[in-house]
Amino acid sequence: MVGAAEKTPRHTLTAHEKHLCLEAMLSDHHERRLRHAEQKSTTGEAKEIKQKEYHEAYDGGDGDCGV
Repeated sequence: MVGAAEKTPRHTLTAHEKHLCLEAMLSDHHERRLRHAEQKSTTGEAKEIKQKEYHEAYDGGDGDCGV
């Protein structure tokens, strides 16, 4: 029988490699956050436009729906 083989040591990152990985993660997160914020603002604007069109169609455009 052959004995168990030892595990190879893990590669530890140097300080420079850690810094590069952290920068990459943060930039990806930042891009996602900006896209998400842009989508939310676009949705809000679209909602306002739809509401305005709805009120113009059913109120005659005076802005008072009579409720």
